[in-house]
Amino acid sequence: MWKASHSATVKAPVSIVWKFWTEVEKWPEYDSTLKAANISGAFELGSKITLSPKSSPKVSVTLAIV
Repeated sequence: MWKASHSATVKAPVSIVWKFWTEVEKWPEYDSTLKAANISGAFELGSKITLSPKSSPKVSVTLAIV
């Protein structure tokens, strides 16, 4: 198993940023490299996200920090 993390600084209210993060199914609208993104349940610790990139196999992610 490998771990990855990413951070960015944006000038936007937390409520707006949180809305983008938690609407997983809409991620392909903002990330042109994705065909689809799905989450099993709510955006919370332990939830599983499946990403379907356009040019590589599906990736499963477990939320470890929310």
